[in-house]
This record gives sequence, structure tokens and C-alpha cells, in this order.
Amino acid sequence: MDLPKDERKSVIEKRKRDMLAEFEEKYARLLEGYDDPSKYPFIPFMHEWLDEVHRHKIQETTYLGYKGRVNGNMTKFFGEKVILSDLKPRRIHAFYYYLRSIGDNEQTVLHYHNLLHAMFEYAIRQELFEYTQMLQYAKIAKLKECVKHKLFLTQLPIFVKLLLML
Repeated sequence: MDLPKDERKSVIEKRKRDMLAEFEEKYARLLEGYDDPSKYPFIPFMHEWLDEVHRHKIQETTYLGYKGRVNGNMTKFFGEKVILSDLKPRRIHAFYYYLRSIGDNEQTVLHYHNLLHAMFEYAIRQELFEYTQMLQYAKIAKLKECVKHKLFLTQLPIFVKLLLML
């Protein structure tokens, strides 16, 4: 079905405006350093990751819970000025300690940990990080958890491989 001539022009103009707006947005992000992890703000990255990437993989109630975590305790602890390259295991561990100090239980801390872990995996796939100690820390934490629950002997070959990968 052909469009009338005057509609074609409006469709083309709309597409041109959309492309220009998209380019300007990407250019502004580049100027602000959002493509460089040494300059990319952590909290805005978490919002972007949740809204554009992770939201489609989880249920709406889970998404709302994660959004509340980011807007709540994560923003209180990290603030708006912390950048991705500042997130080292020591700072993440301090965040977990903060959560415990305000009365959150271990299950809640684990939810935050899983959220951060998924975000870091995405950041690595997007090549914002070449290597992150956060994943190394997660492997060590998993090993400690298995030792604590006496699963170590049955899982010994797997954990030896994990330790060799560190």
C-alpha cells in the first residue's frame, strides 16, 4: 500500500528527527564519559541496566523490587558521584556491612549481591571492564559458603578448578 506523497515526507522527516535525537543523545553520553568506566556514574548505570537490559528478563514485581533497592539503600550508600571504576571488592563489602548495620538480614544482602553480580557480568560483556575482582570475590564467597555447609568434600574437583582460575 502506497502512502500519499505528503505523508511520505512527514514519515521521512519524523525518522530524520528520531535519528538526529538518537545521535545527539549518544554524542552527549560520549562527551560526559559514559562510555569510559573511569567516568561512568554507578547509579545511573544501574538504572540504565535495569530499565534497558534486565527488565525484560524478570517479572514486573522483581523489577520494581530491584528499582526500589537501587533508589533506596544503594543510592544512600554509594551516592550519585561514585563511578564504575571505583567499585572494588572492598567498597562492595563495605556496602554489605552497611546493609547488615541497618538491620537487613543475610537473605536481603544476598539479593543485593545477586543484583550487583548480574550487573557486573553485563558490564564485562559490554567491555566496560576487562577484568573485575568482583567475580573473583564471588567465587571465593561461594567456596566459603560450601565449606560452611560441609558440601566441600563432594564438590572438591569443582572447587579446585575454581581456585585455579583465580
